[in-house]
Amino acid sequence: NSVSWFDWNATEENAGLLRFTKALIAFRNRHVAVRSKRYLTGEPAGQRGLPDISWFDPRGAAVDWKSHELPVACVLSAVNEDDEEGAQSDGHAVLLLVNPSGRSRRFILPPVAKGIPWRLFIDTNATPPLDVYPQFDGPLLSPLKSVTLDHHSLQCFVASE
Repeated sequence: NSVSWFDWNATEENAGLLRFTKALIAFRNRHVAVRSKRYLTGEPAGQRGLPDISWFDPRGAAVDWKSHELPVACVLSAVNEDDEEGAQSDGHAVLLLVNPSGRSRRFILPPVAKGIPWRLFIDTNATPPLDVYPQFDGPLLSPLKSVTLDHHSLQCFVASE
């Protein structure tokens, strides 16, 4: 229909997309780092004293926003905010690696992300069901290891306790 191209009557045929979409919705509802009610400033806030948002290039250095190709790493810190009454939320930081380019890119963890145990949540290049870990029990990212993302892909990691 005009609101959505997805045929919700075909859930069996589209079970993978439905599973993935449910995991994303649950993630957004549960994690304050991705649904802040205030403008993000880059100033320290939340757990571990991380900035509320930080942007990096694939080498782990500050992003040059004038670059023609913008593979980026983003660290979102969970900020303690007054949540809706009764809403359950997790205060975990989130690490996003985004490669919109037409070639594979190697990402080195930025200094602010090192020393934090990161678990894979989403890998848009992985074959289902390994494309999303709704229980945040994906593989642990080695802090010393770099990550290579294929072209036009994204990986999202959540800080584990």
